[in-house]
This record gives sequence, C-alpha cells and structure tokens, in this order.
Amino acid sequence: MTKYKFETIVCILVLDQDIELELGYNYTPGRPEQGPSYASGGEPEEPPEVEFGDVRFIDENQCRLDVPYWFVDLVSDTISLQLLEDHEGNSEDDRADYEYEKARDLDANKGVYS
Repeated sequence: MTKYKFETIVCILVLDQDIELELGYNYTPGRPEQGPSYASGGEPEEPPEVEFGDVRFIDENQCRLDVPYWFVDLVSDTISLQLLEDHEGNSEDDRADYEYEKARDLDANKGVYS
C-alpha cells in the first residue's frame, strides 16, 4: 500500500490558547473490500491511516521546538480526524492509485506464473 508523506502546520486550541504545530506525517489511503476470486478468498477493507513523524511546536518567535511524545499522543486523535477529513476529497485519486498498483503487480507477476 502506498504511503504519501506530507508536512503541514496545524493550529489547535489548548487551555484557551492557540498552539501552532509543524507536523510531518504519512497518509495511507486504504483500499476497498475485494471480493473472492479464483486466486483469493477476498480481502477485507483497509481504512485510511495517518501516522505521525516529526512534530514541532512553533513559538511566538517562529522557533521550532520538539514536542514530547506524550503531547502528540494527547492530541493525535483530534489531529488525525482532521487530516483524514482533509484527504477525504482525494478518494477518487486514491482509488485510481490502488487500481494502478494492482494492475502493475499483476503485470510484474505474469512472468512468474506463465
């Protein structure tokens, strides 16, 4: 499954203060359920995923400071939901990428099975 790497800046509200975070993350679009075929019994749907990499706090002087892991764990659900919503509009592109990868893998395996 293809992972797409992104960097963005998010603003979250913590104790009535806006906090800016520079966020590096990987987005995996997931794939639809695959029905049974001659070669396979089928595969379940895989939902899209967000995996965090580097997270840095941006202070008022625009300096970037590493954020402790416990803070990332604390806000990860909220940020993940927002990032997944942002990528939701790309589902047709993700589907096309999945179909391309599937066809490419089948072409690559033709020589092995023939």
